[in-house]
Amino acid sequence: MCIRDREGGRGTGGSGRHMLRNSLVVAQICVSVALLVCAGLFVRTARNALDIDMGFEMENRLMLTVDMGLGGYEEERGRAFHKDLLERVRALPGVVSAASGTYVPVGYMNEMVRLEIEGQVESPNEPPRQSLGNVVTPGFFQTIGTPLLEGRSFTEDDDDEGRPVAIVNQTMADAYWPGEASLGKRVRIDGEDAHREVVGVVKTARYTLPAESPIPMIYRPYAQNYLPAQVLFVHTEAEPLALLPAIRTQVQALDPGMPLYDIRTLETHITEGKAQMFGLAATLVGLFGLTGAILAAIGLYGVTAYAVGQRRHEIGVRMALGAHPEQIVRMILKQGVALTSVGVGLGLLIAALATRSFANLLVGVSPTDPLTFGGVALMLVGVALLASAVPARQASRVDPMIALHYE
Repeated sequence: MCIRDREGGRGTGGSGRHMLRNSLVVAQICVSVALLVCAGLFVRTARNALDIDMGFEMENRLMLTVDMGLGGYEEERGRAFHKDLLERVRALPGVVSAASGTYVPVGYMNEMVRLEIEGQVESPNEPPRQSLGNVVTPGFFQTIGTPLLEGRSFTEDDDDEGRPVAIVNQTMADAYWPGEASLGKRVRIDGEDAHREVVGVVKTARYTLPAESPIPMIYRPYAQNYLPAQVLFVHTEAEPLALLPAIRTQVQALDPGMPLYDIRTLETHITEGKAQMFGLAATLVGLFGLTGAILAAIGLYGVTAYAVGQRRHEIGVRMALGAHPEQIVRMILKQGVALTSVGVGLGLLIAALATRSFANLLVGVSPTDPLTFGGVALMLVGVALLASAVPARQASRVDPMIALHYE
């Protein structure tokens, strides 16, 4: 049966416009599926990230930054100020331990250092040997709760008069001395004059992202590598912020003009970082996906309603020949389901390819997680059925006599 198209008659123009409408609906569904799958993975990651092992302790830890350079301190005076401040803070009632480091775990800034491993020759085709670096004071690992696996921590004797030393994480030890004892190995950092002896190995932690793959890290003692800006970490017996006024008092006693900034608990820093990283991504991508789903539903409704209008005469003939309303509804819904199936299938394919590009950001969930993919697919199919149900229901109520005289 050839049905006349009001917009294009029997020619190919109407058919072309109809094909264009269908293609746009399929595209909208496809994009919506891909975006919603990405949003779903980020939502699940945000939840899983709250329980991830960070490699350090966050409870009852206060962090604040002091920069002797901002106070105009030269190295000698800066070292003295820093030493006095740590001693004063450690002596405060309610303080378990205190130490400092150059960088904050999972912070915005990190140092990447170049490594030269003694006794190992780099191949010309080998990528540069490097790792993250941090400069810390004695007591740093105890204060933030990173376990020492081998050897020793830094002590007050690790100063400019002592031999150069370093502590590495387990990932670096496994990467550069696999199957060997890493203690006693020597490494030169950023072309320093002398090699540093590895005196300890600590547990690998999260340094840049909550979901990062294990990254090599090397630590140097503060007394051998003065840097004016230091993050002070304080492990307290109770609520960390309750000790902030006492710590401020000690800073002002040493220098009333010395500023403190980035003051917060380590738990707040990590929790907010996780929420901002994954929650914001999930929200933005989800909003785009839901907007696309709404537009797809509107488009599907329009296409289905248009198809009903074009097939009114056919519907009238079917009903006059005894077709039940339920049969008419199923007939109309088939078109919506067909378009949706194509859009959902393409969307899932695109999502499977897209999610692999950020698989390293996901925590506790596969980039092709069947629960997320299946949930989004079912949701879009449900939306499509609802969008098609209204015009399908209207088609089942067509008066056969009026439909037979349609056009």
